[in-house]
Amino acid sequence: MCLLITKPRGIHIPDDYLYSGYEINSHGAGFAIAKDNKVQIHKGFFTFESFLKAYKKMTEDQELPALIHFRLATSGYKDKDNCHPFQVGPYAMGHNGIINSLSDSYIKSDTRLLADKLHYAIKDVPDLLDDPTFLENLEEFIGYNKIAFLRPDGDFIILHEKAGSWDGGVWYSNGGYKSRRMPGNYTEESSCSLPVTRNKSHFCKGSGCFKLLRSQTDIETGYCVHCATNHLVVTVQEDEAWYENRVSFWENRTKKCTVENCDGTCTNCQEHFNGIIMEEASKDNFTIDYENI
Repeated sequence: MCLLITKPRGIHIPDDYLYSGYEINSHGAGFAIAKDNKVQIHKGFFTFESFLKAYKKMTEDQELPALIHFRLATSGYKDKDNCHPFQVGPYAMGHNGIINSLSDSYIKSDTRLLADKLHYAIKDVPDLLDDPTFLENLEEFIGYNKIAFLRPDGDFIILHEKAGSWDGGVWYSNGGYKSRRMPGNYTEESSCSLPVTRNKSHFCKGSGCFKLLRSQTDIETGYCVHCATNHLVVTVQEDEAWYENRVSFWENRTKKCTVENCDGTCTNCQEHFNGIIMEEASKDNFTIDYENI
């Protein structure tokens, strides 16, 4: 799904909205700011606390205009290079949607491929994004997708703007910014609101997910935001020893993680953990039954 946000100069975005955007789209976050008639891009954040710390330092304190993106990967690696925004000439670009004609790459995402093409096109024609005909053609090419560009002067170009919504002076590409609230005892040092000792109720039951649940709401429902949003339900029957192994893995995984400030839920940890889960699923100690709601 992804979430793309344009924040004009001097406007504040509630932390709840940023938290919700990241929780639903946790495959990498980034933002760009316009300062001194130049665009600066900061991306590759795989924990919410690392994103929030950098974002507040660069934008809130100086009230700078910003282009913000939370990624839910559909193509390409889940890495910093595929995080938005992308450099496109002197602009920064973010995208919400799937460009089917560019989504067959295993390494590069569809947005990254489009950004590469636009970057070189703008090198040849510097004022390309000032051409209304070109922007109309680009809108037609991307279909129902939404794209936003941040100019060096702090202004924005938004394609399919009406498909998103304005709220409090900020444009959001979809309603994902309002679906979750931050835990009441959240701190920038740790996005985990749970005690160090965890039990089986602290893990998502979504099909193939088993993500660590970080809010009381998620614990009560049994599902992370992504699985609940996509209506993925899994009934799991396993023994207590398997749960103990799972809890032990989660509590020790960050010791081997290379992601700065990882709280155990970064993409690298999640993918590694899911591999262990799927291996265990082939054993006879529990079964998984899927259903839709």
